Formats: sequence, C-alpha cells, structure tokens
Amino acid sequence: GNNFGQGSSVVTLQVRIVSQKATTVKLTFKDINRDTTFNIPANSVYTYNLNTVEKAAVYLTATGTSNKSLRIQSTEEISVYALNQYINTTDATFILPVDVLGTDYYQLSYNHVNDYEFYAVIATEDNTTIYENNASTVTLQSGEVYSLYTNADITGYHITSNKPVAYFVIRTCAPIPANITACDHLYEQMTPVSSWGKIFVIPVTKRGVERVRIVASQDGTIITQTGGVIKIDGGGKNSLNLDRGEFVEMEIYLDSGGCYISSDKPVGVASYLVGMNHPELKYGKGTVGDPALTVIPPIEQMVFSADIAPFIPSIGTALTEHYVMVITPTTTCNQTTVTIGNGSPTSLSGGSWIAGNGLGAAYSFYTMPLTSATDAYHFSNPNGLFVMGFGLGERETYYYLSGAAMRTLEASFTVDDNHYQTLNGQTICVGSAVNFRASGISPEAGVTGYLKWYIDEIEQTSQTDVLQWTGSLTNGEHTVRIDVTDKCRTYSFETTFEVINRAVASDITAKDTTICYNTTANLTISAPNVTNSNYKWYSSQTATTPFHTEASYTTSHLTADTTFYVSVSGDNYCENDTGKRKAVTVSVYAPLEAGFISPTESRHCYRVSTLNIDLGTYPLSGGSGNYFYQWESSTDGIQWQDIGIPTQTYNISGLTETKYYRRAVVDAVCGTVYSDIDTVYYVRAIPYFLTEICPGLTVRISPSTNGLWESSDPSIMEVVNNNSIVGINPCAAKLTFYDSLAGGCNTPIDIKVNAYPVPDEITASAKVVCIGKTIELSNTTSGGRWTKNNDNISFDNPQANPVKVTGETKGNSFVTYTVSNFGCQTKRTFRLKVIPDSPPSKIIIGIER
Repeated sequence: GNNFGQGSSVVTLQVRIVSQKATTVKLTFKDINRDTTFNIPANSVYTYNLNTVEKAAVYLTATGTSNKSLRIQSTEEISVYALNQYINTTDATFILPVDVLGTDYYQLSYNHVNDYEFYAVIATEDNTTIYENNASTVTLQSGEVYSLYTNADITGYHITSNKPVAYFVIRTCAPIPANITACDHLYEQMTPVSSWGKIFVIPVTKRGVERVRIVASQDGTIITQTGGVIKIDGGGKNSLNLDRGEFVEMEIYLDSGGCYISSDKPVGVASYLVGMNHPELKYGKGTVGDPALTVIPPIEQMVFSADIAPFIPSIGTALTEHYVMVITPTTTCNQTTVTIGNGSPTSLSGGSWIAGNGLGAAYSFYTMPLTSATDAYHFSNPNGLFVMGFGLGERETYYYLSGAAMRTLEASFTVDDNHYQTLNGQTICVGSAVNFRASGISPEAGVTGYLKWYIDEIEQTSQTDVLQWTGSLTNGEHTVRIDVTDKCRTYSFETTFEVINRAVASDITAKDTTICYNTTANLTISAPNVTNSNYKWYSSQTATTPFHTEASYTTSHLTADTTFYVSVSGDNYCENDTGKRKAVTVSVYAPLEAGFISPTESRHCYRVSTLNIDLGTYPLSGGSGNYFYQWESSTDGIQWQDIGIPTQTYNISGLTETKYYRRAVVDAVCGTVYSDIDTVYYVRAIPYFLTEICPGLTVRISPSTNGLWESSDPSIMEVVNNNSIVGINPCAAKLTFYDSLAGGCNTPIDIKVNAYPVPDEITASAKVVCIGKTIELSNTTSGGRWTKNNDNISFDNPQANPVKVTGETKGNSFVTYTVSNFGCQTKRTFRLKVIPDSPPSKIIIGIER
C-alpha cells in the first residue's frame, strides 16, 4: 500500500520468514508472472527484499482491481511478516496462512483528513465476490486484488465475501491522535470476524501510552474495560455500548498495566502507537517512535509457542531498537522460555514482568530486546502466550502481532471463560449455570460427531457438535474433556480442576421489613448451609464495592422503600455472582400526617351552643393506618392538656372562655403526630365594657356588634341606642342584660351599679407646718390614696394612712384623699400652709456691779 505518497521505487518492501524446520519457499508475483524459489535452514530467519520490479508489482496507489499480489508457499510450516518502510514512516504486519482466512472483516484503521486510507482484499479462489457494507462491489479471480483508496475514515466498514480472502488496512501517513505530531504509515493484515473473541489483555510498549480501537460486529454489543480512558478526538463513539460497525477509541497507559477488555459479543481490537510528541510518553518523547498499528488477539486465541524476528531494513532507516512483547498467564509467566536460533531454551532477559490491569492482572507482559538480526526467536509457555513485535527509531516505528498467534491456533475449550490449560489443577468458583465453549474447531460440511464433550468420563450426548452450551457442576473435583475429530484422527483436550459452587440467593435467609418514615431498620441475615460465612452488602445487584460486611446491618434513616443486596461466601461456597444476590427490602410507610382540623363555625356561643370539630380538606394519612385519637386543649396555644376525648371528632359545648384545640393522632406503629396548632377554636368573647359601673355614668358596651341589648330593671340601668348603658341607682344585686341578636347567640351579661363611697373627714395634728418639720394627716376610710397639688410638701408613701407630711418650701398646698368603688370615686381635701421658723428676738445681757 501507498506509504506517505511515495512511489514504489523509493520504499523498502521486505518479507521476513521464520522457520523451525528446513524448508523451501516459493514466491509468486502475479502482476509480472514471476516466481522466485529459495531454501531456508532450520531455526533461522530469512529476509527477502523486493527489487524495483517486484515492488511495482505489489504496490497499490489507487482504487480498483489489479494483479498486485504476492503468493508465498513453503514445504514446511513457516511464520511470515511483511514490512513497508520509508525513512521516518514505517509499519509491519504478520501474514496469515490461507487456511485461517475468512469471509467477514471490519476495517480498523485511523484517519486524518489530509491523508489517505486503504483497504485491500486478495482473493484466494476464482469467482470471489466482494461486498462492501452489504453491497456487491467486485468479483475477483484467484490472486486478484481490489483496493479502495479514500480520504474518509472508514473504520467500521463491513467487508464480506463469498469465499475466503486476505484483508489488509493501509494508511498513507496517520497522526495518532490527530492533533499530535508526527504522522506515520499504518499497515496491518486484519483477522476475520470468525477469529474474534470476548476477552482481551492489551499491553503497552515501553513508550508508556497507546491508543486502542474496538469495533463491534453485532448490534447491542456491551463492552466493559479497566485501564482505558475513552477518547473522542479520533471520531469514535463516546460509549462502550456499540452496534454493528461502530467503534470506540481509548487511551491506555503502561503505569496502570495496560487495559483489560471483555464483551458480551465478539469484538475486533487494534492497538496504535502514538505520535512522538504525545504528552504522556515515557520514552523518547519528541524523538523516538511514531504511530504504528497492530491487531490484538483475544485471550481465547492464546497459543503455546510463537516465532518472531526483528525487521532490519537494509537502507534509509532510523530504526535502531527492536523488541518483542510476550503476554502470558501471570501464575506461570516465569515458565516462559526463549530459544534464539539453534540455542537452548532460556528465561527471558532484558526486561521485567508487568501485571495487567483489573481482571487483566491474571496476565502479565514482558518487553525483551531483540539483539540478533539473523536469528529466529522461538517463545513458548506451557499455559499459553501471545507474542508481539515492535521497533523504534527517530520518527519511525513498526508494530505487529506474530503470525504464529493465528497460524498455530489449535482446538481448545473454556469453562466459564477459563482456558482449559490454565484451569488444570486449579480451583474455580462456578454458578448454577456453567458455560462451556469450544474454539479453534472448523467442522467439515455434512460431517457429524466431530466434537464430543465429556464430564467425568460421561459423554454429554446432547452437546455433540455444540460449540457453546450451558450445564452445571457440583462441588468437588471434575474432569472435562473434548474429543475433536478431523479427516485424519481424533484429538483429545482435557483438564481436571476443583469446583466450589457459588452461593445463590436461596442460600441466604433474610426477612423483609417495614419501618416508619425517616427511621432506621435493623436487618439480620444468615446462611445455614455455608460454613465460616462471610457476608457482603451491596447497593445493587451489579455494584462492585460492598458497603457493609457483617451479618447484621442497621440502615440510615430511610424515607423511601429501599432494597439491599447481600452475598455470602465461606469454606464450601464462593460469593454469589452479580445478579444472584439476596434482595432484602425495607418498605417505608408514608409520613404520618395528622390532617388539619377545622370547625363548622368560626365561633362558639357563650355557654350554650355546640361546636363540631372534624377533619377538614386535608385528611390524616400515612403510617400503618391503625389510628387512635386524643384531643387536647390550651388557653394559650403553648401548654396543652389531654381532655380525655378518644374520638375522631369532638363536640364542644358550654365554654365560658376562649380556648385552643388540637387533635393527636396515635399510629399503632409510627407514633404520634398533631394537627395544625395554628387552628384556634374559641367561644364568642364578652363585649368590651366594665361589668361594674357608677350611677350617672355612661359606658359603651358593644362597639363591634349590632345586637339588641335588654335591661331587666330600667330603674337601675338604662340602655342607650343599644351601644351604651347609663347607671341610675346603685344596687348591690347584679342585673342581667341580653345580647339577643348578635351572631344568633343570646348571651347573658351580669352588670352591677356601684354606689359612690363616702370617705371620712381629714384630721390633722396642725394646719401649719414649718419648713423641715413633719405633721400627720389621717382619714379613717380605708383603701384610699393621698395626692398633693404642688411640690412645697412631700410624703413618702401615698398609700399610708395616716400619712406624714413634711414642709419643703413656703406656700399653700392641698392634700387630697381619694376613695374608689370600682371606678366610682369620692375625694376629701385638706388645706395646709408651710411657713418658715421665726428668728429669735434680741436679748440684752447686763452686768450688775
């Protein structure tokens, strides 16, 4: 494919072939009808650099059909890699053997609007029809190539065919991300959808940061991941829920152990080296490396051995560093060995193991320098591995998956996504439904019995030729085996492991409960069949972090129905799967509301009428609904007293004073609440006037009513215009007046006419008092009060009788003694004169001789 817009004559096109056995290899260039044959020794790597004519015979520069393909055949199995290199812009890919090619692919590239993107399809059989997004595009013969050359981002394009094809993605020069310098060539053969999986561990090179794209082949694909950060600057979807042909882009980091991805449907994954000026680079920022592309295989495609060799371009390159990245199960990573050329297996050197992120910690990766340009590197691990290669130079990189990862893929199976080899000798937790899945099996059309399942040597006849099914396993040791039959023989794959069942909801005993609004609940659970129980409380069936780990739990104050989810584990049970926890529900009664009480009238007639107090428009509600009632009264609306009325309504009668009322509602479960105490129920107040008056005085009795007042004895009191009364004769007995019209009430009012009191005369020890001297004034009538008319006398206590009067200054003064009988007052007055003391007369004293 087109590299940086350069012609075929200036690029380096190189094929690297690794073989463990001595083999003869034949290259066929269809466009020029040329064959080339050469021999490769055992345990070696062979580099074939295409000459100018050969480069022109395979170099694609435009949309359309051509014969620009290279066919590679060998007498023994080999690993093949291809390099497209121009100074500062390079990439490489594995080359898949024909027997693993497919008919269903998706584009996974990286676009930039200023450059161009390709896909290229090579037919392996005559009359191969190519479909682009379900539309028939072209029909090819064996060895023919169809390529699409566009400046649009076609990641997610769906390319299918009626016969197996080889499918490549090509990018002239892509910056990754789009705003980071510099761009570089992308070149990778894509794996068919039939080889996609659901679990991926994505390592990160020593550069420290990469981009990842995930594309879906089915609608409603749900992806979960740990370690990645979604990015939308590449134009992908800002979501991990994808439909067919949609993709999401993420950034992953070496410091966090790369990225772990799982999905409910198979997905395709590609990893991209980023531009040299990416701010998160840990190695060679601004100088070393640039974008490159590799596909990432699923864990289901893990193999036991793989071969690789570094690319060493012969001219015009800045590539100086070459590495291999090995991914293996963490538990057996130290069993990984490497054989260089004809040497002996040794442990890996020059790097260190890095555990993956999250669930991906079950796998670790190791970056090892490739220092020999002429030797093949053979990596192996008894529990499986992946091998990836990359090279770095100034502004230049390549990145690819070892071809052996696809070529040597053999039949295998998983139990609950545990690879059978990894599972051997281990203990696993399983739920009530156990998933069994076989992979790497290609049945012959019309052939039956090619796949048989055995559990503990018992054939599962109903699962014959079934690649994926669901069964069950009890606690204890089990052996699972598959027999796979091809044209030649039957292969058996077996594993033995210990099973501990996962607890399910029914293993936990718990009771739902009901509480009152804004109170707490005390919840207790148990698991009688689980020994040494450990409990975990979650906020939902899918929550990952428990908030409580005891058998008993006291909730916070709850105001709404709340469900908690509990799991258990112990010596004989693993923790419940998400979605199978025990639900414990706390139902919360609605808030207890006492309702508003409202009278049928706005007042109560004095002593006579009856007033009903009942529910108004806001009825009582909430609580358990089992209510009791208690009426209370108050004279001030603050201090309340139970009046012993246990009914929903209350009839008031015979009141003689203003009162306030409220009703307590007692719920059998949720306690007591009170009606609105702002609501006041009162008797009609006595009109404003004095209940005792004096003869001859007029008093206003009811300025705010229009009632008709009546007197029982007009000789004692007289009604004036129904608004006032006049006292006529004093009378010791009270007379009754009636408010016969006001408000419909006939209210009796008792009124008394008092006589004026007659105080005794004032007596005094003298009528004249000297300044500074004191005399006494006295009145025998009690209950009075002394007053003075000016300041030339003083007395300390006006209530005293007798009162002591002191002269202050010269002059005349009037002292008054006032006696009152409920406003009927009588006064006695005494005149007092204040004089100064007289000076002494002259005295002549003579002396007698």
